[in-house]
Amino acid sequence: MKKRTSYFLIILLLLLQGCVIPIPEILFPTETITTPEEVSTLLSPTGTASLSSEESPLPTDQDIESGTATSIPMEEIIPTQTASHTATFTPTNPPPPTMTPRPALPSPSPTPDTIIFRIQQGGPAYAPNVFHQESGCNWTGVGGQVLGENGAPTQNLVVELGGTLMSGKVSMLKLTGTSPIYGEGGYEFMLADRPLNSDGTLWLQVTDLENTPLSEKIYFSTYEDCNLNMIIINFVLEPASEVFIPLIMK
Repeated sequence: MKKRTSYFLIILLLLLQGCVIPIPEILFPTETITTPEEVSTLLSPTGTASLSSEESPLPTDQDIESGTATSIPMEEIIPTQTASHTATFTPTNPPPPTMTPRPALPSPSPTPDTIIFRIQQGGPAYAPNVFHQESGCNWTGVGGQVLGENGAPTQNLVVELGGTLMSGKVSMLKLTGTSPIYGEGGYEFMLADRPLNSDGTLWLQVTDLENTPLSEKIYFSTYEDCNLNMIIINFVLEPASEVFIPLIMK
């Protein structure tokens, strides 16, 4: 009985040795992918890759559904880094503003040595229009005469009238001696055909025949008054000569 049992065990062991299942050997790849071409080959559905310098079109939806999409070369999907230059701003102080000097105001001109006449003391005088009674109040003017040495009337000098009146420019010349109603050295200017108001906008000046000033500019006013429409301005030598005023009678 023991022999049968031992024999049976030996047979069982032999059977078990014959039924050993071989374990297959698992091989792992030892190659390392190191180039873009190899990566492209693995990504390609067909197992082949063709790198081209020409630009490949992107696959469409139809290509993806039909399985005909081609691989995109790695050199196209890898963005190229472009060097950028960042501008550097260096703050600078602005130049100081240029100061333009303000032009100096002209200094008052000194009285020329040729000034030998001045306005007679008490002038200008205002009176009714007694020398042109036919015009009466329909007249406004200025007149007088120029007196030289010892108060003698002086002829052939120029009296200039200038300025503005009623926003209009006034510029006239008269020779002394041309209006004897004021005296032998008389002059006269008619300003308007009615009394007018003005406030120091008119002036008179005596010059010689070569336009050399012999007096300062004498400014005067006019009034809208029939009793003040004749202005009398006499010029006398420096120092003052004897007063010579024409007789005015109504």
